[in-house]
Amino acid sequence: MRRFKPRLLCAAILAVGSASGYAQSSGQSPGVGLRVESDLIRIPIQSRDPVPLFVEADVISGRTGVDVQAEGNAILRRRGQAVFADYIRHTMGDGDLIAQGSVVLVQRRNEVRGPYLFMNLDRETGFMDNPVFLLTEVGGRGSAERIFLEGEDRFRAERGRFTTCGPENEDWYMRADELMIDQGRNVGNARNATLVFQGVPIFYSPAISFPLANERKSGFLWPTIGTSANSGATASLPYYWNIAPNRDATITPRVMAKRGVQLGTELRYLDHQYYGNARVEVLPNDRVANDETRYALSLLHNHTFSDGWGANLNVQKVSDSTYFTDLGTTIAVTSQTLLPLSLIHI
Repeated sequence: MRRFKPRLLCAAILAVGSASGYAQSSGQSPGVGLRVESDLIRIPIQSRDPVPLFVEADVISGRTGVDVQAEGNAILRRRGQAVFADYIRHTMGDGDLIAQGSVVLVQRRNEVRGPYLFMNLDRETGFMDNPVFLLTEVGGRGSAERIFLEGEDRFRAERGRFTTCGPENEDWYMRADELMIDQGRNVGNARNATLVFQGVPIFYSPAISFPLANERKSGFLWPTIGTSANSGATASLPYYWNIAPNRDATITPRVMAKRGVQLGTELRYLDHQYYGNARVEVLPNDRVANDETRYALSLLHNHTFSDGWGANLNVQKVSDSTYFTDLGTTIAVTSQTLLPLSLIHI
């Protein structure tokens, strides 16, 4: 055993490393609207160069080519990874690392803090007790009783909580028995999850999936429940279908106690020269209206031609004059008495 006093030790470790690059497309629409092209393209880049490892501490000791120990203000750095702690021990043969005391793990887009860390640097697997974590790219953060590192940009938190609110304004957060984060796919999954808003639990699900960033994702939206004199108790559960970056659809079944089941569909589309919105609502056999089938259709289309000319199409139709009064869900809709019609406008 040899002990060293210098602040810096560089040890070359023969291992296979990898890095990932990202290409950002131009002209994307902000927010969660439609966009013509995919805004994020993942391009894996393989590297077979040896990955050097750097250790810095008040006291460094170890056996050449076997292990290294760092005590006091210890820092271990490797490409794409950094560990800060009071004490660090790294075994070079198998890549295992133990860190204790005010541990901070930084891996590309993640930062995890806790009192104890065990991990394998090469596989990026391991665990940390009582961690708090920060996903810097998407602005998410949280805490857990224990977090398991499960490879590049993936981890699983036991009895954790997650939010995208700032530290001084935590309006909402999700708590779950198990929280799985996959930043490579931009997806989070939770088991036995409860959504808390302003300190009040407002929603529970035994299993839930959600996007990490401000991106679209197929799945059910918030349900709507209400009542009216004409239709009785009503409930709707929209399903959002993320068809492509430039196309999506929302399918909404609506159950009305007095009338029956209505199905509504909205389709949005976007391209370089055109965009539009198509809506269809159908209520078969309306029991209040003597089993009459009632419907509403709408098509709004805008087109720009290559020579600078443009045109728009506006087609709307309902089955009867009282459709909006009977079946509308907002004051603006129920008070509508006229439908604009423009087959082609240049």
